[in-house]
Amino acid sequence: MVSSILGNFDMRRMREHDAAAAARFPGPDYYQVLGWIHETLRPATYVEIGVGYGESLRLAIPRQLSH
Repeated sequence: MVSSILGNFDMRRMREHDAAAAARFPGPDYYQVLGWIHETLRPATYVEIGVGYGESLRLAIPRQLSH
């Protein structure tokens, strides 16, 4: 399902846009900040909507993941 949704996007243009945004707004990226939040706050629960490939969900500390 995810690949069919992403298939509608021009990946080259997405990479160009990401590079331009990173140059204009330097600093840590979303995943790095989210990792810091998990490490610092260690929330007892965590809900994520729109997991996609799971990059951000993997940052959740294992005790926060439900089975």
